[in-house]
Amino acid sequence: MLLHSPGMTHPLVRRLTPIIDGDIDTLRAIVAEWVQSTECARERAALRYFGAELGAVQRRIRCRSCPPTSEEIEIALTAVLALMHRRIEPELPRQDPAGLFHAEQPALFGAAGLGGARETLPS
Repeated sequence: MLLHSPGMTHPLVRRLTPIIDGDIDTLRAIVAEWVQSTECARERAALRYFGAELGAVQRRIRCRSCPPTSEEIEIALTAVLALMHRRIEPELPRQDPAGLFHAEQPALFGAAGLGGARETLPS
């Protein structure tokens, strides 16, 4: 479940970008608020990992010879958040409220799309 539209900056990233050089505990507290207010288990897990990586992001920023622009910080935070979502892929099952991937249903691309084979997706 995405809380924002693809191609747009995540609201948490927008909030953290101008204060990324601030106190790490303050940044983690902001992330913790988001974790608590998010209903989706996948998003909560990704945000927890994201919060754990903020110190590393700060260290990388401080190591630069010249300070990054706001846009560069936003891109870096967005990339870290995306990587944290990828990290949880194998850990948590995807939610399937519509039942599209139920084992007894034909694959979405079965006879109509991929070589005409009718298969079912694993449960």
